[in-house]
Amino acid sequence: PMNVVLSNMISTPEGFGVDPAHITVVSRMWAQPGQMTAAENSLTGMLQFARSEPGCASYDLHQGTTEPNQFIFHESWRNQAAVDTHLASPQFAAFFAQSGELFVTGYIEVNFLQLISQ
Repeated sequence: PMNVVLSNMISTPEGFGVDPAHITVVSRMWAQPGQMTAAENSLTGMLQFARSEPGCASYDLHQGTTEPNQFIFHESWRNQAAVDTHLASPQFAAFFAQSGELFVTGYIEVNFLQLISQ
């Protein structure tokens, strides 16, 4: 089974002029040996879907330069409801269901962050 490590990092943005509803999500995963192409295809499909969601402000995919099997999603959502809608989507469920085959078993790091500077 795939384990997800969640880290909530939320600070009060008062005084910074930042929309306190804005949520950033950073997820990091490593492709299984022999699964680089399939992992990249799956991640690209999730990227295309997420960018079409109304609550998505940005959704970018990064690949490690020294660890090419490492992939990072950097996501910006307009509010928590948009994050919740994304996580409850059938597309996310399908992506997550195949994650155990594509990514190093036992670890996906997911960090929920709130912007505190501009």
